[in-house]
Amino acid sequence: MSIIAILPWALAMLAAGQSQPAVQFSFRGSGQMKEEDIHQALGNEVTSGGERLTQFETKLKDMYTSLPKNADGLVGHQAVRYALHRHFLHRHGWFIRGLEPGNATWVPQRRDDGSLPPAFVKEWVPTFLQDTIERKGGDHGMNLHEMATMAATLEDLVHKEVETRLKMVYNIHEMSPESSVSRGNGDDILSTYLMSFLLANNLTANSREQFLKKRALFSRRYKGYQEVHDWYVETVEWRLGSAKSVDFAAASQVVHDIGEKFHTFNDLECSDLRSTLRRFESRREGRVRLSTFYNMSRFTHWRFTEKAEWLRTLGALDESDPKNPSVIIPNYVMARPNCLEASNLYAICCRNTCEDLMAHLEREIGHAKTTPDRVRELVAALPSDTVQAPRVLSASLLSRLDQVAAHHTGEVPLHGRLFAQWMHHAYPRECPYPHEAGTINPQTADEWMSESGQASHASDEEMHERIQNDVCAIDPAGSPECGEEEMELPWNPIEELLSAPHTTQMTDGSDGSIDDYFVASCALIAFVVSMSLLALAFQRGELKALPMRLDGRRLSMLALLSLMTLAYSMDLLDGSVFGLTLSGSFVLYIASLLTDRSTCCLEGKGCLPDPTKVV
Repeated sequence: MSIIAILPWALAMLAAGQSQPAVQFSFRGSGQMKEEDIHQALGNEVTSGGERLTQFETKLKDMYTSLPKNADGLVGHQAVRYALHRHFLHRHGWFIRGLEPGNATWVPQRRDDGSLPPAFVKEWVPTFLQDTIERKGGDHGMNLHEMATMAATLEDLVHKEVETRLKMVYNIHEMSPESSVSRGNGDDILSTYLMSFLLANNLTANSREQFLKKRALFSRRYKGYQEVHDWYVETVEWRLGSAKSVDFAAASQVVHDIGEKFHTFNDLECSDLRSTLRRFESRREGRVRLSTFYNMSRFTHWRFTEKAEWLRTLGALDESDPKNPSVIIPNYVMARPNCLEASNLYAICCRNTCEDLMAHLEREIGHAKTTPDRVRELVAALPSDTVQAPRVLSASLLSRLDQVAAHHTGEVPLHGRLFAQWMHHAYPRECPYPHEAGTINPQTADEWMSESGQASHASDEEMHERIQNDVCAIDPAGSPECGEEEMELPWNPIEELLSAPHTTQMTDGSDGSIDDYFVASCALIAFVVSMSLLALAFQRGELKALPMRLDGRRLSMLALLSLMTLAYSMDLLDGSVFGLTLSGSFVLYIASLLTDRSTCCLEGKGCLPDPTKVV
């Protein structure tokens, strides 16, 4: 468990044994956004975003270029959420509430008075903001400028929330935000803000004196406080330098820096967590056996105690080998137990190390799709922290990539579930395993306990039983000594694309499933047969005697089929619809030939060959 995951425990220690009178100061749930706040922030960016919006566009450009576009040449609703989720995780380590996977389809419901619920009830802010921007554009999606506007507005709303809390700190210290304060008083204010930030704003007090007492206790009892404080001092010095006084604007810049740069300090902890897990990796790459995971607390300074059911909900548990469940390293490192719930709008989580790899591919490819050969070339030359390059990709990895391409008529979509899964196989310690939409939920411990009615952490008895019942022995150094064990990483043939709301199942040759590709292939055969019969009729000269209205009808049919084929090739038409269209056209064509044969015979213009007979 990351150091930031145990920060809220410090508050419990501070409050232990104290009888609390009525609360006078409380940071819990403070700084909530309202509809008017969102409209105001959006209006400011639209009218005066200027150079700042240009900077956001520059940062988003490579990803935007590689995202699939709709018929209007814009990025669709779901792709926008995907892109901004990645952007904020990479930029600040922010896990924006409401953009995270598994919560993208929630629609905010208005209360009886017509207002929207506060952010702590549901993560409604990004959805409301996105809908507002898309409605102005006719609900056709977003261009790069609009996506940058949404990103900048979300950051503005975070700043507004932070400044609201900073004013609360001024109030606790009985100082006015309207006036400058001495450097000593400014340091006191910022230190109090830091405590509230580290405690995820889960901080209350009945008086100013009690707040200051809690701050003194916090600095002594908080595990790792010195390391955090050293980082904080550097951040303050970088912003304020040797200034003798501090105004509210300068203090605001410092607290913005704390929120936006804390992930740089947290990365050190996250890197240590990754390396610790990798030391105990099983023979399946990127995984730690669950029994070993629980046993690791004996040999490291980390506490690995999350209940198996919670790990499953978080998407961090691999149960493809039911006898030997294991923890997926990249999924666990990025999971909510290792996040700091720093705001109503975001949590600070461990960085997705796969992001750098994907960003490189997006820059080099520059399109939503590419050929498997291009992917092989780039990935074979692309190193990571745990993968050396250049390398020779395994036969299994190449076969999987060919299967992904076959599912999409020869091309590989960069932003589909199957390619994300392939990247997990290529970089199992960096890239998280992509679960199907709706099968996991990135819940905090409190949220999971409230919903499930269970404790989020396994008891000592549960962990001991898991260790004792494992088929693998654990040696004194903590390394697993296993007999037979499933070595291959799991592969799920279900595809999910950002450009389509449906899922398809890939035929991998092992399960006999029928997907859109198979349907389209059958329909294509029918189309070829139809065109062959038509070509034969032209060759024999038997269509020249037909009335022009009949030729025109068939030409219209051919034009329609051409348009449908083009739409399907651009991912604008569902594969099954395309298949049914071709099959139906084939049936209509045969029927028209039979009708025309009868008509021509009756009119004495000669008879067409019977298309149902073998020539």
